[in-house]
Amino acid sequence: GRAMGNSVLQSGTSIGAIATPLVMLAVLTDDVGSWRIGFQGIAIAGLLWIALWLFVVRAKDFRSSDPDSAQPNSATSRPQPSQTSFWQDLLSRRFVLMLVTVVAINIMWQLLRAWLPKIMQEHYGYGESQTLIFNSVWYAVTDIGCFGVGLVTFWLGTQGWSIKGSRLTVMAYCAMGVSSLIAVPWLEGGPMLLGILLLAGAGALGMFPLYYSFSQDVSREHLGKVVSLATPIAWIASSMAQSEFGRLADETGRFDIGLMLVGTLPIIPLIALWIFWPSDSAESHERVAT
Repeated sequence: GRAMGNSVLQSGTSIGAIATPLVMLAVLTDDVGSWRIGFQGIAIAGLLWIALWLFVVRAKDFRSSDPDSAQPNSATSRPQPSQTSFWQDLLSRRFVLMLVTVVAINIMWQLLRAWLPKIMQEHYGYGESQTLIFNSVWYAVTDIGCFGVGLVTFWLGTQGWSIKGSRLTVMAYCAMGVSSLIAVPWLEGGPMLLGILLLAGAGALGMFPLYYSFSQDVSREHLGKVVSLATPIAWIASSMAQSEFGRLADETGRFDIGLMLVGTLPIIPLIALWIFWPSDSAESHERVAT
């Protein structure tokens, strides 16, 4: 269920990415300042979102100021917090696994997302309009892949698969999709290349709901603190990877070698989680003990 919920949430973030290239294609003109309308639109949307968010959150707070009063049995039905300290959770094996996972998947997603337009135009000779249209298709496919990950993981669970087994089986398929980038240096553009880029994008974004699902099992009491430490580390790592990807492209005059290396990244968290993440039965014993 966590994979399904995280999948819906994560797939929603791609809707804007699907629409943006098409919107920019419509508003960009030969006028030097035509790019400004994109930033103005983001600003207006942000202001509207703030107002809507405050209204919804405050309204909800007023309606449920005393959640226990509406749920007389909530004291017995609510999960009890664990007795582990924040430092125990932070230094746990699970946190290390989550750190390895989020660093790997953040690097591969951010490299693909950021460099894709440049690679298509400068390396494979696609025009700006073709690139913008493909970008929208690419984000749409990644969105479908992301949602499909949650759906399949949830379905496997209903068929009697273990939580760990269902998550990692789907993650393995995502990893295979991203690993298809290893074939890129031997391709010269065309439908095969575009298909691999679509497959890799779907696999890369699809790994995020699974990461979030695992991360929610790291700590029952300090989840916000634990995740908020892992996230900036992942962003620092991805920013360093951006520089290295660009340096490699400058030195070799090619982008496909960097893409091939990106294709190897998902194998690391997949193997680490499969070997070191506790089984469902071991996790149940841990919860009983705490």
